[in-house]
Amino acid sequence: MIIASGRAKRPEHFKRDKKHSNAVVACPFCPGDEGKKTPPEIATFPDRRPRNSSDWQVRVIPNKYNAVGIDEKIKIQPFGMYLTITGYGAHEVIIESPNHDVLFEDQPLAHLMLILSAYKERLLDLYKDPNIKQIVLYKNHGPEGGASISHPHSQLITFPIVPQDFKDDLKGAKEYFEKERSCLWCSILKWEMFTNYSVNDEDGKLIRNDPAGIRLVYKNSAFTAYCPFASRYPYEIHIIPRKHSHSFGNIGIQEIRELAEILKVTIKKINVVLKEIYSDSAPFNFVLHTSPNLNFQGNGDKFETIKKDFHWHIELYPVLSIQAGVEKGSGLYINVVSPEAAAKELREAQIEEKKEEK
Repeated sequence: MIIASGRAKRPEHFKRDKKHSNAVVACPFCPGDEGKKTPPEIATFPDRRPRNSSDWQVRVIPNKYNAVGIDEKIKIQPFGMYLTITGYGAHEVIIESPNHDVLFEDQPLAHLMLILSAYKERLLDLYKDPNIKQIVLYKNHGPEGGASISHPHSQLITFPIVPQDFKDDLKGAKEYFEKERSCLWCSILKWEMFTNYSVNDEDGKLIRNDPAGIRLVYKNSAFTAYCPFASRYPYEIHIIPRKHSHSFGNIGIQEIRELAEILKVTIKKINVVLKEIYSDSAPFNFVLHTSPNLNFQGNGDKFETIKKDFHWHIELYPVLSIQAGVEKGSGLYINVVSPEAAAKELREAQIEEKKEEK
C-alpha cells in the first residue's frame, strides 16, 4: 500500500466531466409489474401475501442475469493443468424500496432496519444449504459504482468456495489469533479508539505521532467507523461491531438499529466531503465481510477457531479513482488521500440531522 497524498490534496481534484442521466425508463424494480419484468420474488419484508403483488417495502428476487445458478450440480473438473468448479450458488437482488428515487442514506431509520433485516434473513436461509460456502453481499451505488439500474437495490451472491480476498481475511485472522490469542479486529478497534502511538528516529527525534482516534470517523454504542491504516482507496471506511461476533447472522435488533444509524451518518458524511465532485450523492460500494457457512460439507477446510478469530464487518468504498496498471498488475494500491486526512474531513463534516421516530 502506497500513500501518495501529494498527488491529490483535495476532493475536487477527482472531478470528472462525464454526465449521467437519471431518467427512469421502464424501471423493472418499480411496483406494478411484479412477476412480469422480474423473476418471481423469493421473499418480501415485511412478509405478506399474495406473492408478486405491489404492497411490498423490501423485495428479494433472483437476479435475472445471474452469475451463478442454484440449479447447477457441483462438479470439480480437472482441465489439463487447470481445475474448474461448477458455478453453483444463488444470485439475488434486494430491492430496497418501492420508491425509485430515494437514496439509501435518506431512508427512514426504520426502513433501513428492514433492509438490514432482509440481509440477515437471506444469509441465514441460504446458509442452510450445505453446498454453499460463502455469501458476498454488496451494494453498488451510482453509475461510477457499477449500478446499472438506478432504483435502490443491493445484491448477494453465494459460492461453493471462499473467494480469494475473503480467504486472505480468514488466513490473516487465524494467523493473528494463533500468535496473539486475540481477534485481529478487536485489537484494531482497541488500537484505533484508545491507543496513542509515536515513533522516534535513531536520534530520538519524533517522526510520527498518532493520537488515539486519529482515523475514527464516527461511532455509536454498537459500531465504530474508521478509515483503516494504509487504506487502499481514498476515503475508504470500515464499519465494525464493537462486540465480537464472527457472523452477521448473529446480529440482534438493537444492533440492526445502530448499524442502520452508522451507515446513514457515514454515507451522508461522504456526500458532504465529496459535494464538490458529486452534488447529490457520491457513488460507492459496500461489501459485507462475514464468516463462511459453518454447515458447509465440502473440501475439508477447517474453521476450528473462526468464532474466536474472525470478526464480521462492512467495507465502504467511495468511488473516486480508477485502478490502473500498477494496481491491476501488482496488487499494490496507490492512495492519494491519507486515511488520517480523510478521517479528519469525514469526522468534521456536518450533516443535516432529522429526528427519527423511536
